[in-house]
Amino acid sequence: MNDAGEQQALCPHCGQPHDAAAQACPACGVAREPAAMLPGAESEWAHARDGLKTKWVASVIAFWVSVVILGVVFFIEQRLNLMLTSIALGMLVIGIWLKTRYQMHLRNDPSKH
Repeated sequence: MNDAGEQQALCPHCGQPHDAAAQACPACGVAREPAAMLPGAESEWAHARDGLKTKWVASVIAFWVSVVILGVVFFIEQRLNLMLTSIALGMLVIGIWLKTRYQMHLRNDPSKH
């Protein structure tokens, strides 16, 4: 049996339980995969994924709201408001950046390793 403070993990190669902090499985000697064997790694990854997705969706909504406001102001004033245009373009750039980070994060899915 182990101490109450030690966490156990199963080796993905041989299936034997061992200390989660071990660098390699003591039964078969296969080096551990950090993201796949640490307890809670998938939930941390999913939490980060959800945070990135929420930020991306918020930036998309902010972009479209600023475009609608820009359109209304353009219709009323019959000229382009450069301040609102810069805000809309800024939201577009932020949205593209967040979507890129989100896609890169999805490539590191620990359940696919």
